[in-house]
Amino acid sequence: METAIHQLIEQDATLKEQIERLTAIKGLALLSVAVLIAETNGFERGAPWRLR
Repeated sequence: METAIHQLIEQDATLKEQIERLTAIKGLALLSVAVLIAETNGFERGAPWRLR
């Protein structure tokens, strides 16, 4: 599964940058970050706890 994730990341410069920034945080691994980005649609959808 990680191989497929890596292949997708390499195809998208924006996604690659997001992954690199987030995995630089201690404790965040590739799979966790990939799920986080997928669930938030690349952070475009916003967090449900954010006040509007």
